[in-house]
Amino acid sequence: MSKEKKPTKPSLNKNTLKTAKRLLGYVTKTYKVQFIIVLICILVSSIATISVSLSLKFLLDDYIIPLIGQKSPDYTELYQALGILACIFLSGVIASFIYTRLMVVIGQGVLKRVRDEMFEHMQNSIFLNIGKTGGSVILTGIQTVRS
Repeated sequence: MSKEKKPTKPSLNKNTLKTAKRLLGYVTKTYKVQFIIVLICILVSSIATISVSLSLKFLLDDYIIPLIGQKSPDYTELYQALGILACIFLSGVIASFIYTRLMVVIGQGVLKRVRDEMFEHMQNSIFLNIGKTGGSVILTGIQTVRS
């Protein structure tokens, strides 16, 4: 018999929270307006999704079931309700599209900024190390080889 390992819960330690706070700082420092728009669009998308799924019960009870026994049913109220649902659903789809596109822009911008800062830090670190050691140094990648 093999013992199955239970999945471990990810731990939240100081470093994880510190890293998350730092990344959120990158996002809010440069992309504050876009980030607020993303939060609003996520809220609109969530509300639209929930309202469409919950309104199906009312649509059936109030509009579809009463039309079943009629000889010449009037569908105008049903069409109005479907039109309202379509508008709600469309607003959710548009909000999802907007926040997805904005998150791509924000993610790429933050990634570029982190890379630029890391590159600048690595460049400054290499020059500081060369100045301290003296002599001729050949740099290959990240490793230094003395000649």
